[in-house]
Amino acid sequence: MNLRSRTLVAYIAALAGVGLACRSATDAAYPQGPIATDRPLYHITTGDVVHVRLVNRGPELIYTEFPSFNVSLQKQSGLAWVDLGAFWYGILAVVPRLAVLAPGDTLHSIPLSTLSSGLRAPGRYRFVYTVYSDSALHQLLPLDARVSNVFEVVY
Repeated sequence: MNLRSRTLVAYIAALAGVGLACRSATDAAYPQGPIATDRPLYHITTGDVVHVRLVNRGPELIYTEFPSFNVSLQKQSGLAWVDLGAFWYGILAVVPRLAVLAPGDTLHSIPLSTLSSGLRAPGRYRFVYTVYSDSALHQLLPLDARVSNVFEVVY
């Protein structure tokens, strides 16, 4: 089974457990912040898997699509961030649904392997989510509420 097939199988399995995706915001494995990875450092050679979660730390409902095709992976280049595009791929048969996060709720995203095309090179990365303050998905939250912590990928 190739990497794309394994990713699709993992994605579908994760969708089957969507009801488990929303948990308490007290996950100790993640640093504080509205969007965070489970670790600050990952290795390509061992095929580490990056786990990301979005926490609603505000007092109001927030909205996104799950699975979201509008989550971008960015790589740092000097002082700038280069957008590598959506990091979930090959999932054309899955229809996104509206995800509503109440204050304190957490949405765990589908894991991303360092063997994926976007993370095969060492560097500093971050995720940028598309998260809204309204259910019509028109009012984006400010960038600082939609960007993850910076994490590093090394050999």
